[in-house]
Amino acid sequence: MEQAIDNPHYEDWTIQVLVVEDDDLDAAVVENLLSRGKHPAFELTRTRSLEEALVILGGGQIDAVVLDLGLPDSQGIQSFRSLTEKVGDAAVVVVTHLEDVNLAFQAVKEGAQDYLFKGDLRGDLLVRAVAYAVERKKINKKLASTIGELQRALNEVDLLGRLLPICAECKKVRDDKGYWSQVEEYIGTHTGADFSHSLCPDCFREMYPQVYYRHQSGEEGQGDE
Repeated sequence: MEQAIDNPHYEDWTIQVLVVEDDDLDAAVVENLLSRGKHPAFELTRTRSLEEALVILGGGQIDAVVLDLGLPDSQGIQSFRSLTEKVGDAAVVVVTHLEDVNLAFQAVKEGAQDYLFKGDLRGDLLVRAVAYAVERKKINKKLASTIGELQRALNEVDLLGRLLPICAECKKVRDDKGYWSQVEEYIGTHTGADFSHSLCPDCFREMYPQVYYRHQSGEEGQGDE
């Protein structure tokens, strides 16, 4: 008998799985194989149609979907495409017949995390496929978020790298919409940077000459002691 995963990494992890399968025998096989999982454990919900699956997915509690592409109310790749509109963060593992290999490949190309053939199902294979699909979905989501942050950063660098019109008198800059703003306001808006204000030595000397020279004299006096 095949053994399910027993990995300490998954010890406290329970995966909520939606099994979308209209054939009672095929559904029983999937549910029996997943029920052997301990680390991680699986809590199963079964539906017989795409319509029922979409209702359950709307609740947002599902981590993974085991999807048969041939359903009473939807057939082929359209079953997956309709599901992806509601699947949210849930991973999708397509389970289909061997003759549907092209449909399985197409589903993966369009975003499914994995596919399995019904004739090849065994405990460790299905458990690993579902568990790893959930992990892969999380990684892909994090990667997409990181790519988005990098793209925003590149856009900011590109924006700040352009030639900006700046007023020769007041030093305001003009943005690409024609509005004038202070330099720190412009940079803060486009990069999220925070500013603290101070005075450089030249401005300090010009604005507060007595304080500046007294301070300088004090430093020099301390240096002569």
